[in-house]
Amino acid sequence: MYTISTSFNDYFQGEQKKYPQLKLKDVIRLKVSLTDEKELPPVSDKYLIAFLHSCYYDVEAAKSTIKRYYKTCFTLPEIFCDIDPTSEPIRGAYECTSLCDLTFEQTDNKECFLYWQFKNTDPQAYNCEAVLKYFLMFMDYKILHYGLFDGMNVIINCQGSKWRHVLNTPMNIMAELFKYMQKGIPVRIKTIHFINSGSIVDRFFGMLTPFIDKEIFNKIKFYPTVTDDFFNVVPINLFPVEAGGLGLSHNFLNDKMFENVKSCREWYKERNQQLQKQLFINKEKYMD
Repeated sequence: MYTISTSFNDYFQGEQKKYPQLKLKDVIRLKVSLTDEKELPPVSDKYLIAFLHSCYYDVEAAKSTIKRYYKTCFTLPEIFCDIDPTSEPIRGAYECTSLCDLTFEQTDNKECFLYWQFKNTDPQAYNCEAVLKYFLMFMDYKILHYGLFDGMNVIINCQGSKWRHVLNTPMNIMAELFKYMQKGIPVRIKTIHFINSGSIVDRFFGMLTPFIDKEIFNKIKFYPTVTDDFFNVVPINLFPVEAGGLGLSHNFLNDKMFENVKSCREWYKERNQQLQKQLFINKEKYMD
């Protein structure tokens, strides 16, 4: 496990032990290839490693993924460029939903499992933008503190979903988010599971289908109830006890997640400034 202040050399050496195919020369090649991309902010060396790994160490694919990542950042600046883990909207997301790293004790390169569910099913308490920011904070925390892993499995527990939740979810944001997950995310998405899904989820997903490519579509599975088929993919000993598993409480895991991301507040302040500065530069260039 690392800290925000872990040096690049220590981070690189730790990750190369997990993945010998990670080469410093490729990190350097990727860094050099981005020097002429004036519409991008400086990319941290640790994130160059993450993007390389997500693209199976293909330098050109990693470069393309980085460009897609920042395109999403600047298309949705309200989501990506203004993150404060101590803000009221983020606290509201924490109080309304549980976001849990079911494999938070895992420091090796095995796949991780991310779990999400409602705690408060009142649609008025649900803030889609804040929930998405909470997810992005998890991603950053995981990469910076735990490094690389074989892939991410996402489990979304739809119990308590109502049509008003759908109405409170902007389709333009979700469409862009799926583009990000398909072409710009710095991790390998393995599977996405919707459990306790019903007609509302089916209709919501139907509206999003035009924005989902075949590769990610084939990774999505729906389960009207939690069955043995689900536990053949998701280990029951990791799954929250309240949802039918044998793992820790989602409330405990959500509390832990919230405290972890809050500890990165200063890092986010610097990152916000960097992204907002680049966004301003890009707008000025476009206006010229």
